[in-house]
Amino acid sequence: MKKAERARYLEQRKLERQALPTLSTADSLADILELDILPRLNTEDIYNWSEHQFKKHGPNKLVGYCPQHNGSSGTAFQVNTKDNSWYCHGCQEGGHPVQYRWFLKGEHGTPTGKDFVEIVEELADDAGVELPEWKPPQKQSQSKLIPETEYNFKHKFPRLLKDTVSNLAQDLKDKVARPAYKYFRRNGKLPPAPELHPKEKQRIRQANVAEAKHLAETTTAIVKWEPPLLLGKIQIRLGDDPNNWNVPTDFEDWKNQGSPAYVVPPGMRNIFEALMVKRGIKNLFDSSGTGTGKSHDTGNLPPYLGINPHTQKKSEDDPTLYYICDDPRNPTTESIESNSVVLPSRHSGLVEDTTKQTPLGYPHIRRPKGKEEPTIEASCIREAIFRYFPEFKNRTLFGGKASAGCQGCPKLLNEDGKVVCPLLVGRWKTKQYAPFIRSHPQQLSTLSETDIAVVDEAAKILKSTKDIFVGSESLNEAFYELGTNLIKHQVDGLHYGNAIFRALSPLIQIMKEMMVFIDSTPNIKKNGLNHNEFINLMFEKLADLYCSHGLITEQEKTLFLEAKSGNSNSSDVLQLKSIKGSWIEKLINRALWNLSAVEFLTKTDTNIWGEVRVFGNKDIRVVNVSPTVEDVVQILKEVYKPNLENLIEDDNLPWEIQRKRIDEKCKLNFVTPLLNVLTGSRGYIQAKSYGFYITQSDNHVKRSLFNAQSIIYKDATARPEDIAMRIGVDSEDILEYKVATPAATNLVIKLVGGFGSCGAQRDSKEQREKGLSEASLPKRLIKGVEKIIADSISLTAQLGKKAKIALIDFQGQLSNYKDIQGIDYFGYWWRDNRGTNILQDYDVIIAIGNPTANLGAKAASFRTLTGKYANPANPTEEFKEYIQHSVVSEKLQLVGRLRAHLQPHKQKEVHLLGDYSEHLIWQLKDKFPGCQINKMMAYDLCPEAATRRDLDTKMAIELGMKLLRFGQKVTQEKIAKEMGCSQSWVSKIFKKLGGYKRALQLFQCLNNTFYRRWNNPQTTLDALPEDARWAAETFFPLEVQELLKNEGIPAEAISTLDIIKDEYNLNLLNYVSLDTILDFILGLIPYLPQEYQEIFEQALVPPEPIPI
Repeated sequence: MKKAERARYLEQRKLERQALPTLSTADSLADILELDILPRLNTEDIYNWSEHQFKKHGPNKLVGYCPQHNGSSGTAFQVNTKDNSWYCHGCQEGGHPVQYRWFLKGEHGTPTGKDFVEIVEELADDAGVELPEWKPPQKQSQSKLIPETEYNFKHKFPRLLKDTVSNLAQDLKDKVARPAYKYFRRNGKLPPAPELHPKEKQRIRQANVAEAKHLAETTTAIVKWEPPLLLGKIQIRLGDDPNNWNVPTDFEDWKNQGSPAYVVPPGMRNIFEALMVKRGIKNLFDSSGTGTGKSHDTGNLPPYLGINPHTQKKSEDDPTLYYICDDPRNPTTESIESNSVVLPSRHSGLVEDTTKQTPLGYPHIRRPKGKEEPTIEASCIREAIFRYFPEFKNRTLFGGKASAGCQGCPKLLNEDGKVVCPLLVGRWKTKQYAPFIRSHPQQLSTLSETDIAVVDEAAKILKSTKDIFVGSESLNEAFYELGTNLIKHQVDGLHYGNAIFRALSPLIQIMKEMMVFIDSTPNIKKNGLNHNEFINLMFEKLADLYCSHGLITEQEKTLFLEAKSGNSNSSDVLQLKSIKGSWIEKLINRALWNLSAVEFLTKTDTNIWGEVRVFGNKDIRVVNVSPTVEDVVQILKEVYKPNLENLIEDDNLPWEIQRKRIDEKCKLNFVTPLLNVLTGSRGYIQAKSYGFYITQSDNHVKRSLFNAQSIIYKDATARPEDIAMRIGVDSEDILEYKVATPAATNLVIKLVGGFGSCGAQRDSKEQREKGLSEASLPKRLIKGVEKIIADSISLTAQLGKKAKIALIDFQGQLSNYKDIQGIDYFGYWWRDNRGTNILQDYDVIIAIGNPTANLGAKAASFRTLTGKYANPANPTEEFKEYIQHSVVSEKLQLVGRLRAHLQPHKQKEVHLLGDYSEHLIWQLKDKFPGCQINKMMAYDLCPEAATRRDLDTKMAIELGMKLLRFGQKVTQEKIAKEMGCSQSWVSKIFKKLGGYKRALQLFQCLNNTFYRRWNNPQTTLDALPEDARWAAETFFPLEVQELLKNEGIPAEAISTLDIIKDEYNLNLLNYVSLDTILDFILGLIPYLPQEYQEIFEQALVPPEPIPI
């Protein structure tokens, strides 16, 4: 427990004793220890080992020998006499009096149970305190019961109020101006008519413009739009007694309470989950941090749900618990493996990998790699066919007696016509009788209303999109089919086939030309065209082709181009804008109307093409129509419905022959998804030189889980909205909870900047051509990695130990480190940073780069799941946040691999090399409470790891400060001479620092800062009030970073200093890091010396100079 928190806790307990004296005789041993025993003992009474040989070291510190390791200096073991805490730098362990007495016995950590009672009795004897007769915990908890009204006023209401104010403050910080925010922090409410934050004003202006455009097309009145104020979730901490939990009685009760989130005590996850399932909560989300036992507890969940995992179900109505994960054949916990069975799945042969073992010691089971021969027989001889359909035919082929994929299979039926296929029989028996089943999501069948599902790593494995590849062969086939079979088709007696062919064939022609264009254009050949580039190019090319083919007039083409560009607001343009649908959809519909209008007028009772109006002199137009492309989609589905009868004639035929037969029976599988994407439906298309990828929704998992009684989603780094978008529910309908995470005070995380983003393609030809690789990035990374390894080995060697070091990078970059000595494990992103316990015994992890997945794939997923704009070349803030969250999630998963909080006696370190965001720092502090986070630059590792510009900038600053300290004039000539470089190079450095005059101000301010830090002892953050500490550790550094990125204004950061000064009479700059102060100065320099000069000088006023 942190010092400030501990002090507040003790103060609160004293107040409770005064308010309710009856509680004094029924206190827990912990309270008696803190309030009655320890205050009567001095430091010498507590730390009573005779061999310490303590020496005084400063006003509040004693140093001496350690009782557990043989140190020679006599200073490793240190005691703080102010709060009687201790720490041994040799053993890397510390605590308070109880931990010390336990440490004397040769143990580690905090004693529990009888051991704890014995040590408290021992300290009580030393203090002369008589302990009350010990009673069982249940009786003691009953004796502490107080009236509900008293409990609400003393505990519940203040906590809820504090949470509400905290959540409101979090949401208000970017919505209201600083004075209003300051008023709110003081008074808990906003002032009358508060001024809005500049960013909020800009957002409202943009929203008003968009709303005004929409209203202008539908009404003459423009109403100002006011954004709603969103509040955060209420968070309820549950106590250790489930009988006293304040939890909802059902779903409606939970919604009426404001949809709170819950913090569950350690060891009570299964009790909470079972209770919520029994009370009818459909969607539960466990966001507990890594290493808190999510998978382990799932393995032990069945008995809490009334399920015996080791007996067969008695009837179909008995519930089945499904554990849905990425690798069901190789569980990661013993409880899952021993209590559940695998749902048999379709495969073409597997391999037993003896190099890896499951928790129960069995070899891993996996698919063969390359030419590797299977050691386990195939479960289905037609597995390739079942896999081919969803990947290439945009269809899912299900198994079963009536399935086209199974018909004719020699293993399907016996002589009596009974199904004997081992796979189908095995799946049926497992689902019928097994009470606890583990399965991959894509191998899942539809669950029943009594079934319960647990989805592990939910955001990763809930794949809700699928890709269809379209190559030149498919485009040629489509062109032929549209011109032959389709033109014969009729709808309601009308011959629309030819009209559809003439309207759609230009699409195919443009796509074929686009492939040639990409292949012949060097600057786009590598990445191709993203969705938005494809759509814009398609619209322009389609308008040209339609006009040249006579499908639309030149006047109509001009009208469409003007309307889409937004450069005209003529009546015709406004009329065109009023028609529903995307621009390509409107263009295709216009062509279809022009092609079929004559025949349409002969059938007045037919209205499949929408509403027709005649303007002026019989000028026929289609307005307010239901998109006619939708009708085309239905026609194509009908004409090209796959005929799967006799799908496989002979299982002995080569796969290529079988594939061609499938292709003949399933034609034009891509045209419908293509039209859906072009007409604005959710989906995404990427154009490459070799073909196109069309991404669309995949509802298989959603359908499989739909009927389940309850679904428990587990993911340490996902958000409720991530789960919601994948399963198609409202995020507000997902009950979120997490298990309280123990402190990880033994974990040190070092964030090392100065290497750039360190992507998968680093030091590429493109980077060198752009001059971004003045010092080879891989070489600089190697120097940095070598330095980290050397320091880690040296430090652990001093303790008589050997450091276990793991390195994580992109798979294609691992060969760069093969010659470095001291690396015990090589891993790569997306495989070794999540879902594995292999790194939990390691001491140091070095991770390089930001694990950003293919941006095109992320954009495809984002647009398909949300329907919102996603352009990697010009991302929206929401899409940026989506990308950033995925990167942060991977890094959080990596840090969790060490399981630091489960090994408090062992020092753990993680080095993250590459650019990082302040959001990552927030998340690290939240997911790993108590950890130490150090920010540094490549230069701080070793000079060889930094770029020349960084090295020279740092040297120039140091020389400038040195010259000022000795009273000399700072000139570019002097600095250039000292650095051994040209004066023009120093000039470039000064320009980067804001120019010569502002560089001098920087040097002086840095000197002042160092003087002040030298003259004044380091002030501990623990002594700060909670709000001030939060401002020093998190909020103010974030504002400084925004200032550096030109995303904030100086007034915001300076206002924070004013608020802390007014409320607590503290200078916040005395508590933030020197890096933050340097960044603050650099951020302010462009605004000096005018508007903020006076405030700046007051904030950094120099102290009395010290002798040099």
